[in-house]
Amino acid sequence: MTERQQYPCILKSGHLQLKRSPLAPSKKYVVLCAPLTVEDMHLVLSSVFKINPTKGMDAKGMFCLGHIACAAVKGTPLLIVLDSKTATASPTFVQFSDIQSISDETQLRSACNFAIHCNVKPYDYRFSCSSSTDYQEWNLAFGRAMQILTDRTMGGMADGEGSPLNGSFHFEQAQAPARYSYEEDINRHSSPVPPNNFGTSPSNEWASSPPSVASSSTQQRKAKVLPDYIAPPPTMSRTYTLTPSAQSPDGSSSDSPRA
Repeated sequence: MTERQQYPCILKSGHLQLKRSPLAPSKKYVVLCAPLTVEDMHLVLSSVFKINPTKGMDAKGMFCLGHIACAAVKGTPLLIVLDSKTATASPTFVQFSDIQSISDETQLRSACNFAIHCNVKPYDYRFSCSSSTDYQEWNLAFGRAMQILTDRTMGGMADGEGSPLNGSFHFEQAQAPARYSYEEDINRHSSPVPPNNFGTSPSNEWASSPPSVASSSTQQRKAKVLPDYIAPPPTMSRTYTLTPSAQSPDGSSSDSPRA
C-alpha cells in the first residue's frame, strides 16, 4: 500500500471555533492536508481555493501555491485556516515545521479544545470543537498527520503513547549541531598547570626587585638643615666650656660657645 492510498492528501476539514484572548471566538474553516506530489498540490488548490493552475494563476494563487509547495518539499503536513469555506481571500497557513507542540483537552482543562503552539507569530492557535465526536475526529486526523510527519522526516519513528494531540515536534533538532561546552573545550585545549615556583626565599626575584618609585622618593626626602650662619632657634640649649687656648695674658677667660 502506497502512502497516497494509506493517507489521503486532505486529512480533515471542517468548522472550528478559533479562540484568541481577549477577542471573542470566531468561526473558521480549517483544512488539514499533507501534500507531497504535484497531484496533491493541484488537489489542494482546486478543492480548497477553487484555483485551476492550468488556466493561469494570479498573485493570490501564487501565494497559496508557495505555501503548499513548501510543505510538499519539506514533507510536512499543512494546516490552512480560512474565514469560511468560500471566503479564501486571506488564508492562514500553519506549517508543521513551525509547530513545537500540541495540547489536548486534558492539558487545557477544557473539553473539546486543543491548542497548537508554534515558534512564529501568533505563536498559539486554540480551537474548540462543536461536539465530542468532532473532537475525536480531529484527534484522529492529527494523529495521522503526526504519523506522516514521522514517516517522512524521521523514518517512521514512533510517537509516545496517549492522545495524538499531546505531542511535541523535535525532528529539526536532530540535525542541529552539538551544543558547545566551554568546560570541555578548556579541558581539551589546556595544558597541565606547571608547579608553583613562587616562594618566599630571599633569592626570589620579587624579593630582590627594587623598591617602588613611591618608596624611593619618600626615602630621598630629608629634613631641611639650617645654614651655619643662621642662629639656632631659642628652644635649643647652649653649652659653654672654658678652653686653655681661650685664656688671656691677665688670667681672664672668654666664653666660647659649643653647641
